[in-house]
Amino acid sequence: MRVDFNDVKQKLIEIFRKNPIFNEINIDKEGTVEYKTFNFVLKLQKFFNFDMDNFYQRIETLKLEPLSIYSNNGFVSYDAKENTGKISLQVLKNDDENKYNIDNIFAQIMLMTSTARDNYYGFGNVRQLDALNKACTYLIASNLVGSSEKNYAEEELMILNNLDVTLTGVKSKIDFVTAYLSNNGQLLKEELNKCGINDEILNDINYLYEAKLNGLNIPDRYASISNKINRNFAMLVSNRVISDINVVNKYKSHLLNDKVLDYSTVGVDKVRTGMLQALDYVAKKNNNIVNINDYNKQNVMQKAA
Repeated sequence: MRVDFNDVKQKLIEIFRKNPIFNEINIDKEGTVEYKTFNFVLKLQKFFNFDMDNFYQRIETLKLEPLSIYSNNGFVSYDAKENTGKISLQVLKNDDENKYNIDNIFAQIMLMTSTARDNYYGFGNVRQLDALNKACTYLIASNLVGSSEKNYAEEELMILNNLDVTLTGVKSKIDFVTAYLSNNGQLLKEELNKCGINDEILNDINYLYEAKLNGLNIPDRYASISNKINRNFAMLVSNRVISDINVVNKYKSHLLNDKVLDYSTVGVDKVRTGMLQALDYVAKKNNNIVNINDYNKQNVMQKAA
């Protein structure tokens, strides 16, 4: 999409004059909130062809506040109803090495503001997708300004990536980023349910995320969730619902990159290896999965177990 640089700049200058947290003269000063906001708008329009009208309306009254170090909301939060973004004091005061990536944190607030509706943002109107909604915010922000060394959504992001590949494989009507930018959580949940990701799994993902926010480390829960999602993918391949070798290879690449924590003691490493062996088996037996007619479903599932 062609973005008119000057039109965006003039629009933001007018808005900055209405909101006391901004100073329009800083829009060209690198590192300022105004400069970051300007570049965010340019990138979001360019890469996603996103309509910024809702953002422009909300930015006029947006408030930014510090988030207490005792809060269990992670490093960043946004209240859509109050139109208030909050950044952890831990990030603001103790990040000399930029491990939290303040640009990523700020981009997350901008994304939440851009997609805010009533009392939610993104696809957060569907409660079962809450943790994945936060992971998707981080994912898009990372694509716009770079990732961070520290965040609360590592496991959820890996889960989201695997689920997104699954949606691609079943030729879903929607993907996570599209659902986020269009506030279409209901269709996203329906498509996930349709391809085998039930509400129990989605609720488990929420539980995992909330536990981390409250200081609890439960890698066995992530292992259980990951195993269920991997087995579901294998079943879809076995049943020929997923029939594209490129989709299978992409899923395999995500499994190989799943190295956030050491899960050797909770079973996920073993099942991950089993899944890779199962998918290798399918690929070797069928150079073009689209034409599979004769491989034994039970053999594949045994290798995935």
